Amino acid sequence: MEYINISYIATSIACIVIARWILNTLKWVWFEPEKLEKCLRKQGLQGNSYKFLFGDMKESSMLRNEALPKPMPFHNHYFPRINPFVHQLLNTYGLFPHFAFLCINSWIISPFVQVVRCRIRAL
Repeated sequence: MEYINISYIATSIACIVIARWILNTLKWVWFEPEKLEKCLRKQGLQGNSYKFLFGDMKESSMLRNEALPKPMPFHNHYFPRINPFVHQLLNTYGLFPHFAFLCINSWIISPFVQVVRCRIRAL
């Protein structure tokens, strides 16, 4: 009877653990946001597509970096300077509920609280 070397067992267990970790990470970073986007679109929400790992963070930081150096005009329209990304989404999609991805988290942006409550219950 041949004895199985312990290093082979340890190597195979390590490979299984690493493979499992990679699959869980891939599920968390790619498959769940894509599934959530598909579900939100099926419910009638509009929004930007999910971009791997960072979502809309690059666009959000770019808009913020463009808005901050500009001098603030002397009137009450301060929202485009404070949060230019959400302001752009509101200009693009209007007052209809829409969504955006910041990293792997999704934002549902709606001026109507009742709509958001209904959408969350449906998920």
